[in-house]
Amino acid sequence: MHDSVAQAHHLIGARLRDPQRRSMGQVVGVDQTRDLPALLIIWEGQVTPARVPLSVRELHELVQACVIGRTISTDDAIDGANAVAESATRSGG
Repeated sequence: MHDSVAQAHHLIGARLRDPQRRSMGQVVGVDQTRDLPALLIIWEGQVTPARVPLSVRELHELVQACVIGRTISTDDAIDGANAVAESATRSGG
């Protein structure tokens, strides 16, 4: 059975930066149907979403940072979400 990250829907619409591309992207979906979960992100200048795989732990941390960021709107929470996303995009491609 797959591990499931509760509240992953909070990531939909989140904007993340990718240091490799030096661009921003918007989360348009979260795929938890496979062994390795993934974010579906449309990067600036692209039309179709890219699948960015990440570990269940990374997805959980990203959800938590996003929920905190949306609740209290702190730069630290947004930076935390981006740090997790940057780690995931580096390791996942």
